[in-house]
Amino acid sequence: MLDQRPLRSARESSSEYHLIHKRLVGPRTVGRLARHYTELTQSQSIERMYEAGWTAAEAAIISEGQPQQTRIGFLHDAEAAWEYAHQLCYERSSEKEHPCHDRMLRIETAAATLPVFRSIIEKRSSASARETYHETVLDIATRSANLLEHSVKSKTGHQGNYKGLGVEELAILALSRERTGKLFATPSLARSDSGKHYPRETHDLQVFSFRRGKRQTITPIEVKSSKSPARYLSPVINAREHMGVRTPRDIETLVDLYRRDYYENTSLEPFEHQRLNSIKFSITELIQGYHQKRKITLKSSESSIPANVA
Repeated sequence: MLDQRPLRSARESSSEYHLIHKRLVGPRTVGRLARHYTELTQSQSIERMYEAGWTAAEAAIISEGQPQQTRIGFLHDAEAAWEYAHQLCYERSSEKEHPCHDRMLRIETAAATLPVFRSIIEKRSSASARETYHETVLDIATRSANLLEHSVKSKTGHQGNYKGLGVEELAILALSRERTGKLFATPSLARSDSGKHYPRETHDLQVFSFRRGKRQTITPIEVKSSKSPARYLSPVINAREHMGVRTPRDIETLVDLYRRDYYENTSLEPFEHQRLNSIKFSITELIQGYHQKRKITLKSSESSIPANVA
């Protein structure tokens, strides 16, 4: 049955969207996400269009019982919203003396996920799409590192924005480097990286595990430059501890290492291969530990429920 309620403003819709918990919702919520998309796309705001893109992408991911073309249609909606958000971002950045381009790069990273999601929905090999995704994220990480270097040298600000984006892109690259692996890391949903509501659930990335087109697990990941606060429910990637990134220069060096790994693999020294493998191992170990802890917690809660007495 179609929802006959009058549409809300984009601002009201955004406020309600952020009240949803920060993990992927269930398939019954597809209609609600579609309604949010319609409402949010009434806006000329970069933030609202970015949110709209994620409502459509989330609808595509969770609607596993829907016809394939319906799910692909949601991906087209996400692409349209993110293209418009990117256009708005570009136009408004050109009006500023010292624009911050991290939002534009974040939109590009989100859009880069769509071909991978499509290949999974269509139940075909995602290896080619995942290789393109890795290459695209590598390009975005390179531009982010260059912008970080420029902001440090010119002292124009935005170092924190580019450093935060840089370590997130490096975490994605660590998992996307192996294009045939079962793990696929993406930016988190638009509502998930905001600490306004449910701050303990906040996370920067979501790592999907797929098998034959079916989602197996989803792991929320928080990324921090140097600290690993205990307040988060998700595992925390500490850039200093898990990636050896302490300074902006370290980000540039590691991005360059991923570039050489992809474009000139034979030029890497054994210790460089070992470093990239070690970073991936550290992240996958965090993911495994997170799910093991969840299983123990679930078993503990089940065992605490008293059995019914006949």
